[in-house]
Amino acid sequence: MKAPAAGVFASLLVLLTVMPAEAALRLRPYLTGLFASPVAIVQDPTDPTVQFVVEQVGRIRVVKNGAVLATDFLDLRGSVLFGGERGLFSIAFPPDTAASGRFYVNFTRSNGGIVVARFQRTANPLVADPGSRFDLVWPDGNAFIIQTCKAPLNFSYYCDPEVDALHQEARRIGGLAARKPVYEKIAAKVLPGIDGGFLYLWHAQVLIALSGRIEGYRQMPDGLVRVIGLKLK
Repeated sequence: MKAPAAGVFASLLVLLTVMPAEAALRLRPYLTGLFASPVAIVQDPTDPTVQFVVEQVGRIRVVKNGAVLATDFLDLRGSVLFGGERGLFSIAFPPDTAASGRFYVNFTRSNGGIVVARFQRTANPLVADPGSRFDLVWPDGNAFIIQTCKAPLNFSYYCDPEVDALHQEARRIGGLAARKPVYEKIAAKVLPGIDGGFLYLWHAQVLIALSGRIEGYRQMPDGLVRVIGLKLK
């Protein structure tokens, strides 16, 4: 019997225990083996007994007084594109959440676009209202934050004002099909030759140590560890 790979890298949630000043921080187990691909545990700012566990597959689970509740805070599995670096990633609460009931989640939607969506809680603070969803959509995935002049991930300092203008134009257009001709213009600019801004001259040596009980691991060229397809014997 093979268990899902969620428990291989991420099913052990831990809390930092603050020790006396002369001692180092220590990790202690908090919840184990209860979640599918957990990526975050977030404290409820309105209730010190409640934490929310974000599962990359699209669920936000509720932990109250150290026990996982049967009812999800929010289930977005029908809206989330899960796999590799895609899925449901986080939940965040604004300063006025106690009064407004609002919170935000970040996920990859079914067409590959990156979404920050706003939701509200129901009268039951441990259950969110799926119908309150309001999307703030990033239609271009990682392209904008890598290819535009002052983008945070533009490590090569590639800069072409025409490419910037095309990205801004695409963001003003609704619908993937309508944006496609604009993205084709961007691709024609950044893909040929060295104009794309990234010319890799070397690759970092990546060493990964795995238990003999793990099977199905594949090393990716970008050096990132992905748990999709892993099995625990």
